[in-house]
Amino acid sequence: MNSYYYDDYKITELSYFEYKNLVKNLISAEENKIADIFERLISSQVKSSKELHIGDKIKILIILRSIILGEEIQFSINGKQFLYDTNQIIDSVNIKNEKFEYKDMIFNIPKQIYYKNKFDCLVDNFYSFKIKDDIKIIENFSFKEKEIILQNLLGFEVKELSNNFDNYISNFYINYINETEINLYDSNMILFLKSLFETDLNEMYDIEYSIMNYLKFDPSVFNMYGLPELRIFLNKFIKEKEESKKQEGGNTDLSI
Repeated sequence: MNSYYYDDYKITELSYFEYKNLVKNLISAEENKIADIFERLISSQVKSSKELHIGDKIKILIILRSIILGEEIQFSINGKQFLYDTNQIIDSVNIKNEKFEYKDMIFNIPKQIYYKNKFDCLVDNFYSFKIKDDIKIIENFSFKEKEIILQNLLGFEVKELSNNFDNYISNFYINYINETEINLYDSNMILFLKSLFETDLNEMYDIEYSIMNYLKFDPSVFNMYGLPELRIFLNKFIKEKEESKKQEGGNTDLSI
């Protein structure tokens, strides 16, 4: 499969079967599992020299979508149609490109697309703390170890930390639909990402049937090519049949 480069990322496109399985998994997944599907997708399709954070991952998912389904995104809201270019959305991804600091504690830029709550996000990204003049780096500690340390350091300051973190995370958002901001950790963000990858499975089954029935391709082709290439093959075949029928004075009766 083809690979594409963007910033520090090497992104490998999905084969037709990989994309079809992604769509089926997204359709059947409970909302709290959708982020896990996207995390696995990024892990399998992306290589980078740096550790990816939430902003990187949102951009990568939108790039993957544009590779598979094209750069145009159409939304229908209250009967109105909105047409956007994926590059617009990628360019609008905004994050605070610095660590979050609270007193003598430092937290990395959040990594995951989804967290159950703010506290889990803070624990997962807990980088270091200072006691007297001694700085302890703990980013490679286990989640449980970091959780215990954070609880002991905070005491009764949870609300203050939470409020400060809210201010920090408010800088993480994208613009879409008439410049409306959506925070990267808003629950609607996951549903928005899911909607980007959705497609009509019946159309995909029609493509499979036409590829095997008319082009006589072996099923292995669906692991070798992506959806865009297969559509090109079919369209070329249809065009050739139409031109042939025109010369013979008939028509193809084939559409896809």
